Amino acid sequence: MTMRGVVDDLPSPQALAEMLPGLLQDDEFAARFVSAFDVVVAPIHLALDNLDGYLDPTLSPEDFLGWLGGWVGVELEENWPLERKRRIVLEAFDIHRWRGTMVGLKRQLELFAGVDADIDEPGGVSWSRDPDGDLPGSDNPRILVRVRAVDGGPVDVGRVEAIVNSAKPVHLVHEIQVVDT
Repeated sequence: MTMRGVVDDLPSPQALAEMLPGLLQDDEFAARFVSAFDVVVAPIHLALDNLDGYLDPTLSPEDFLGWLGGWVGVELEENWPLERKRRIVLEAFDIHRWRGTMVGLKRQLELFAGVDADIDEPGGVSWSRDPDGDLPGSDNPRILVRVRAVDGGPVDVGRVEAIVNSAKPVHLVHEIQVVDT
């Protein structure tokens, strides 16, 4: 992973010597003195001029993506490919919007565990004028999650278990089955 660093001989787009009062603009010592600050200020101007590139997950530098992911509430693994990291940060708002639903659980398993999931849940909704009517769904609510690796590699069952635990409705019991492709 690369980190932000110093760019040698980076010119400042707004040299401080040019902003000195008229009385000091012809003073060679004052001009040299404030030009030392240009070296410090130039990277700040560069970052601000390119701020939209830092905040767009499709353009953001790789070493900034983790920090950007923290802003939107996702944690990225260092060993994930760059495109996967970008996609997760880009889709973070949808991940949070669908949290606690089967759609959200399926999407989290796809993005964070790299698996295709089929989820069976016995829930249901009904409406009745009779207050003593039967409740929809099963008396024993549970989720069955069948996963298969997308790339044909092994399924990290521990990661799948952690994702299901954190994303499913808390009152539901779950079972995970790994299906061969």
